[in-house]
Amino acid sequence: MNGVLLETQLVIGIITFIVFYFLIKQTIKNFSSTNDDGDTIINLNKMSRRNREKSGSK
Repeated sequence: MNGVLLETQLVIGIITFIVFYFLIKQTIKNFSSTNDDGDTIINLNKMSRRNREKSGSK
């Protein structure tokens, strides 16, 4: 049986570990940089009169 050499398996394993490490690190960084609640807060006191009339409230 022709098997893959132990050194080759070791090199492939190290490269795979490094690639997945950076992918997971980048994914965690992206998740932590996003807003968790995702809600948009609109302050009606700061809206101009024209925008208030456009949105339907007086």
